[in-house]
Amino acid sequence: MKRADVDEVLREFDEVVRRAGFTGNRGNYRLVNGVHVKVLLDKFGWDPQLGWGFLLDVTDSSKKDDWGKVPPESRMQVIPYTLQKALGRNKLSELYADNPVLRSRLRSGWFAFDHADRLRALLATVLEPALTHVRAWSETELTGRV
Repeated sequence: MKRADVDEVLREFDEVVRRAGFTGNRGNYRLVNGVHVKVLLDKFGWDPQLGWGFLLDVTDSSKKDDWGKVPPESRMQVIPYTLQKALGRNKLSELYADNPVLRSRLRSGWFAFDHADRLRALLATVLEPALTHVRAWSETELTGRV
């Protein structure tokens, strides 16, 4: 599986991204208030046994300092644990019923997939709740409430 295959699947979910109020495509999404969401793929790449993993990296670029860096308090990552409450404890595990090796990667903080169909199923399950979570986080960041 290549990055182009992942991009093709991400393109299928552009409508979900638009409904959530984000712009952008293929894993780079933005809100009007400067929040940027990026689908980060595991840097070690595709592995035939372990598949590949992704997480959502979120930065509030409106909070950049004088050197153009975003401070740690204006960054966040959406990982399986982040969505556990919204989705229910076993919802993600059910997607891996046929592959316990991939299911074990959930504990390491990655949404793991081994083929395009599993990636589609993952995105169909997690993308909308993840973007809702990011939007709520950005509104809290904007108002300064914690």
